[in-house]
This record gives sequence, structure tokens and C-alpha cells, in this order.
Amino acid sequence: MIFRYPVDYIAITGEFTKSHYGLDLGWSNKHGGKEQPIYAAADGVVYVTHDKDRTGKSWGNYIKIKHDDNTYTLYAHLKEGSLLVRKNNKVKQGQHIATMGNTGKGGVYHLHFEIYEGGANTKYRVNPLPLTYAFPDQTICELDIKIVKRYIPLTPPVERDYTRNQLEVIKSKLRIRVSPSLTADILGIAEIGYYNDLDTIGGDGYTWHKVADNNWMAEVDGYVTLLPKLNVGDIVKIKEPIQKYKITNIEDNEASIIPITDLDNLIKEEKWNQSLLKWLIYTKYEN
Repeated sequence: MIFRYPVDYIAITGEFTKSHYGLDLGWSNKHGGKEQPIYAAADGVVYVTHDKDRTGKSWGNYIKIKHDDNTYTLYAHLKEGSLLVRKNNKVKQGQHIATMGNTGKGGVYHLHFEIYEGGANTKYRVNPLPLTYAFPDQTICELDIKIVKRYIPLTPPVERDYTRNQLEVIKSKLRIRVSPSLTADILGIAEIGYYNDLDTIGGDGYTWHKVADNNWMAEVDGYVTLLPKLNVGDIVKIKEPIQKYKITNIEDNEASIIPITDLDNLIKEEKWNQSLLKWLIYTKYEN
């Protein structure tokens, strides 16, 4: 899951340690002051909230959100009365949920942000730094530019283009990673559809295909079909009816094809536009 930093101005004032189980995020007068809006780090459902804390201890006022993959996020030291969500409310990534405050232990304005993997109990807390990303509309403090990871957009499917090599994702759950390796960060799940095949490289037992800058997918049987570009002279099949055709010309994403009969008689040439070419099986045959 891609977590978005829960503040628009990202300044890390406290890191994850053996005694401090989250990130402290500060503020700047040049970037809106101390009462920063706090946003949901990912889509989810509000698990619990606490407001009007008078103890001066621990998290003070806080919100905890459950996410679809059984991860949780915590937003603590919130300003009293600023909570905009309640238990069981659905939230979207980037939704305004509260305001930065100084409640609980600490006494200074900041957000204490935690991530839990596998459950809501505090024993499941993990370091948020490698899991949380700055999105293009967010500002990073100059001191933290080298340690804050930037979000790389997940490329969407494109239109079918018969003049270039492409891939067709035919089954969901295929991961797109930032580089051609099984250990690389996962950007998300590829949508079913077509992707431009910009480059290939081997690694970790797979052939990897570059589909956009810093977007790579592995060639996994049953998930991806390779669609080579069409060239004049290629022999192709039409799904309905099944028959071989020879491409005689390609222009403006349209192809002229000649049907080839079993007796090798050339039947009249016909013009097939892009929508009809979607019925092609892009496997090349020898003459």
C-alpha cells in the first residue's frame, strides 16, 4: 500500500526508534503555521477516535484508521475539537480529518504518525519512513529531501497501438514496481488493458518490461500477453473466422490485409480499421 504523508509540509522532527514508535512531523511559519491540516494517509475506515483529552499524557487526541490490507495508521496530538471524522466513517486518501495540535505528551505542536502492519495493537508498529511517500502537491523540508521518498505515479493503460510493441495485462494482481527487481518498491497493481513496451531486461528469474519511467512489470504467464507491432509482410490470424491474413500496408493505425486460403489463392484486398484489428491474434507465422 502507498501511504501519503498526512501533512502538506513535510518536516521530520522525530524518527522511528526502539523507544519512539512513529514519525514526528513538524511545521513552518512559511508553510501555513503550526495548525496544519492533517490528512488520511490512505483509504480506509476510522477504527477509533479520542477527543477532549485532559490527561496531558501519551497521544492526547488521536485518530486511528484501518486500511484494506489490515494495516492501521495513527494520527496523534491533534487539536481539541478539530476531529472531522468519527468511528466507522469511511475516508479517502488525502481527506482532511483533523488539525495539528499539542495535546498529550510533548507539549509542542506536531503530528505523531504511526503505521501498524497486521493488527491494531501497538506491538504491530513499524517504521513509517520507508512506507510513506511525498506526493507531487506536497512540500518537503530541505533538510529531509534526501530521506523522504517521493511518490512515482502508476502509469494507466493506453490505447491499442499497432505500430509499436505493447503488452496486454489480461489478469489483475500483477504488480508494477519502480525498478526491474522483486525487491523494488511496489507502486500498485496494474489495471487490465494495454501498456507500451518501452524496454526489457532480465532479473530475478523474470523478463521485466518498462511501461513508463520507473514503472516495470514482470512477464508472468497467465497475466501478460506480448503484442508485437504489426509490420508489412506479417502473417496474422483473425479470431472470427479463424484464417490467416497477410498485411500489405499500415498507415494511420489502419492496415490493409490480404486473406490467404489453403490453396494460396489471393482473395480481394480489404481495408480493416483499428476496431476490427482488435480481433487479431498477434502471433507471427512463417510464410
